[in-house]
Amino acid sequence: MRPNSRKIGVLITDGKSQDDILVNSQNLRDQGIELYAIGVKNADENELRAIASDPDDIHMYNVADFSFLLDIVDDLSNNLCNS
Repeated sequence: MRPNSRKIGVLITDGKSQDDILVNSQNLRDQGIELYAIGVKNADENELRAIASDPDDIHMYNVADFSFLLDIVDDLSNNLCNS
């Protein structure tokens, strides 16, 4: 990785995790990784909030179907590139 570059992780899920996401996502944040969580269809919104870095309104997205991912591309791109 480039020194002084932003470290970003993007998770896209369509369901509930089978793993302990709280510990893993906190470990990543503790390493300075900014986490974005994108839920599709039946994604667990509480899990998305637990994964995403704060504030949720910038780092968390939830869409009804995979086709709606196109609706968040501009906003997500702006947040990834400019925050």
